[in-house]
Amino acid sequence: MVSTVYARQNEITITAKAGQTINLQPTYQDGILLIRGEGTEKRPAIVDGRGITVLTGNNQLYVIGKYIIVQNVKILNPDLIKGIRSVVSFRYKKETGMNSTIKNFQFIQEPGQVSITTYSWLEVFGQNNTVTGCLFKGKTTRNPIMHIDVDDDQPDNHVISGNTFTDIPVHPGEALECIRIGLGKGISGTLVKDNVFKRCFGDSETLSSKSSGNKMTGNYFFECRAGISLRGGNNNSVSGNVFYNTKNALRMSGSGHQVDNNYFFNNPIATDNGGALVLMVGGPLPDCNYEVVKNITIESNIFLNYLGLRVLKPGDQCDDYPSNIIFRHNTFMKGKQAYDLNDTTVAEFRSSIEPALVKGPAAAAVGFNKAAAGKIQPADDRLKIGVHKNGAVMFSNCDFGPGFFSPKLKAANNANGDGRYNEIQQKLNDIRAQDPKK
Repeated sequence: MVSTVYARQNEITITAKAGQTINLQPTYQDGILLIRGEGTEKRPAIVDGRGITVLTGNNQLYVIGKYIIVQNVKILNPDLIKGIRSVVSFRYKKETGMNSTIKNFQFIQEPGQVSITTYSWLEVFGQNNTVTGCLFKGKTTRNPIMHIDVDDDQPDNHVISGNTFTDIPVHPGEALECIRIGLGKGISGTLVKDNVFKRCFGDSETLSSKSSGNKMTGNYFFECRAGISLRGGNNNSVSGNVFYNTKNALRMSGSGHQVDNNYFFNNPIATDNGGALVLMVGGPLPDCNYEVVKNITIESNIFLNYLGLRVLKPGDQCDDYPSNIIFRHNTFMKGKQAYDLNDTTVAEFRSSIEPALVKGPAAAAVGFNKAAAGKIQPADDRLKIGVHKNGAVMFSNCDFGPGFFSPKLKAANNANGDGRYNEIQQKLNDIRAQDPKK
């Protein structure tokens, strides 16, 4: 079917109607490609690149209207001029996209291709929009790969699912998150589900939640610098994610979070601020920059080879220690042994941390072995739990108290931990198999 297309000031507008499919051209000159339309839930407007449309250089693509699906487009080596916010966006001027979808896009910056300006690859505005089946590879410019705007007045309810983020190099000054949800306030209600993050090193926060009411589930973090950071906001859910060889796996501030059914593979405490699970010491905003951590439930998680738990004090202005942290039904695995960690509620961490700073870790907090779980063994026979400090601002596993580290043997020769273990191992093998470097 024929679309309505016109050019104005290097702007091409494509208007699609409900039930209509419009095929894009293979290429467009540098400028604005504006896709607008009015579909319905059952008869969306579809704009299709068919896998042959390639946008490069200073091209930008905007999606506004309702129930529009834009699919099968390749963004290759974008190089925006200074002042443009993003390559693809669900907003143009004051209009936004609603109930619309970006599907099967490829965003690729090839090795050696350099862009010196600052921008995101994709910005999500409006409500009920979806980004699915996309590839984001090799971004080197400052600003998040995907920024999700948060409306202060109402939840946004976006869905980010089935995407792959890969090969993001270290960035000077950081500020290169893969996904950033909000800027510190508002209830987004975004669902981030079943995405793969592989070798992402652009920031100490790969998936940064800076708003409330978000759900992060079924994501895989594979050999990344960081995993999920609950950087701002409250009442977020982190469920069913896998963190493999990812140092800063889950770091949190704020209250009311639910952390359950996650797998932490080989996420040790390092000599800086890494760890499988890091609880921040908060304080008044903006002096501290981290909200107080309280009323958190951490349950049914599995830690493999390292526990990697830490309380982290980021500065002198932060003096409100985590409180009412509930641990239950968590498992620690080492080799073929699985141990039930003690169920406990830590009412307030300060009382256990301050003695540890003076006296060091208690023997009961640093080791046990499979022959006699929960009993103190000779130093050379213990299952080691690392302890590292950097002045007075970093703490060790012993912060969680000796009682937490008296696990009971769950099952001899149990290599699974639970029913998902084999499924997760197969998924990790699939991720490796798709990578020509491995």
